[in-house]
Amino acid sequence: VFNMSSGRPLVVPAGSGTVLSVLGDSTRLLVDSESSGGTLLQFESISPPGGGPPMHCRANDDETFLILEGNVKFSIQGRESVDGPGSFVFAPRGKEHTFMNPGPGPARMIITCTPSGLEKAFREIAANKTRKLSTEIIGATFAKVGITFHGPPLKP
Repeated sequence: VFNMSSGRPLVVPAGSGTVLSVLGDSTRLLVDSESSGGTLLQFESISPPGGGPPMHCRANDDETFLILEGNVKFSIQGRESVDGPGSFVFAPRGKEHTFMNPGPGPARMIITCTPSGLEKAFREIAANKTRKLSTEIIGATFAKVGITFHGPPLKP
């Protein structure tokens, strides 16, 4: 098992990594808890127009966003911005935030969470093939990793 703290290099070739469908977004895991020794989660996120999570707060981790393609509307502690390719956004733990792709095409970002753990909820949501994902189920799943939802997603 690769572990970043072992000092060995890690290469995740283009198109590889675990790809999960998480609430309408495509999530390609690049570095997770296992491969980072719990230090970070990094993933590529592709959101369709209108895609993005509900307003939420993270108790356990900080989150950064590097926008690669498209535009992304952010709200962090009530401050809104629309940012494009090359922009970097930081959402500290404990601060209410969300993002949304205003379109017209997909938005692609590299998102990093420090420390890791969020991928556990991603995997649980993506693995749910048999039952309807109610707001309660989604909320309880993300609460296990310290995320609480505080409101609806942003509107375009």
